[in-house]
Amino acid sequence: MNKIYSLLVFIHIFSAILSVGPLFLMNWILRSAKNVNELKYAHQTVNKISGVAHVSLLILLPTGLLLGMIHPSLFKMIWYDASLALFIVYGVYSHLVVDRKSKALYEDIMAYTDQQIPQQYTTKFRELVSYERIGKMITVVIVFLMVLKP
Repeated sequence: MNKIYSLLVFIHIFSAILSVGPLFLMNWILRSAKNVNELKYAHQTVNKISGVAHVSLLILLPTGLLLGMIHPSLFKMIWYDASLALFIVYGVYSHLVVDRKSKALYEDIMAYTDQQIPQQYTTKFRELVSYERIGKMITVVIVFLMVLKP
């Protein structure tokens, strides 16, 4: 049973790295674009990275729950319960708010033909960043809870 638990912990941590890493990298990729062509390419790159992050996020919940089923005492720990609750909040928030705004931004720039990045894109991007910041804060709290187990 310990080998299964250790394997699940490894998968859980690896999935967390694959999902959290891109979360903090995507805006940097988009901000590095200097014109519309670069921005279109940056968005396509971010979408591919985002796909990997989404799959990793889908792996985190079942592995976390399986870890709790193997050691039911985890369900009595506040840090574990809080992490699960925050993870669900993050997933819903990300899907309903951030992903939709990001998709709209992507569609806007893909339809744009001029080379200069439009001001309305920059304004919408700043708005998206503020919404993503909330998701990042939730993620930092979850990582804090998982690592320090207060």
